[in-house]
Amino acid sequence: MTTTSVFEAATFDVAIWASSYIATIVIESAVVRIARPGTSTAAVFPAIALLNLVTHPAAWWCAASGIPWTFIEVVATGVELLLWRRFSDWTWNRCFIAIATANAMSAVASFFIGPFMRG
Repeated sequence: MTTTSVFEAATFDVAIWASSYIATIVIESAVVRIARPGTSTAAVFPAIALLNLVTHPAAWWCAASGIPWTFIEVVATGVELLLWRRFSDWTWNRCFIAIATANAMSAVASFFIGPFMRG
């Protein structure tokens, strides 16, 4: 009997992941920047990149492991919300609206962009 570890089973194409990561950062940075007029792109872009560096690889690994996509999105959004609130001067309400909207927009975009990225 052959067994496969969860690490062997949960693999994904790194090039597709990297393209998705970049698209996610661009989309979410635009949404967060709109949520707080006057915030510079130079400030938002690296912050969103760092937030997604925490959640994005883990989300892809979880999806490859068979964890339901909706659960992954809710957890990733929650983690990003907590981190954004912790390291920004935004109120909970503004954080929730901005991060939830940003994640929703990038999730919706993934349904349109994803098939083209996979070929």
